[in-house]
Amino acid sequence: MRPPDIKALLIAHLHERLAVPVVSTRPDGDSRPARFVRIIGTGGAGLHDRLAYTVQVTVDSYAESPGRAAALAADVDEIMRALPASPLPVTSVTGTAPQESPDSDTAQARATATYQLPTILN
Repeated sequence: MRPPDIKALLIAHLHERLAVPVVSTRPDGDSRPARFVRIIGTGGAGLHDRLAYTVQVTVDSYAESPGRAAALAADVDEIMRALPASPLPVTSVTGTAPQESPDSDTAQARATATYQLPTILN
């Protein structure tokens, strides 16, 4: 049984709820938006208990200032914590609180949080 593509589902889910682009690769150059969210798959426990699959994602919220990045990350965190009540197959959410995490490759402010998302295999 193949697990659901949680990263793709999250990108679509966050895109529907946020007024910023949601991407898997950080845009660079002149096309980079002032505010955006990036989702990175960072592992997880994988298959366990025969029908459960846990993934881990790191979510970066970029904006024009640390305050705006923190506000965007708080919006993302609220959506992420509500995933068990969404149509996505996520059964619970654990993870870190959003924190300031300057990006050494760009001049943009960034806030980052990491989440573990247990899912049920169908």
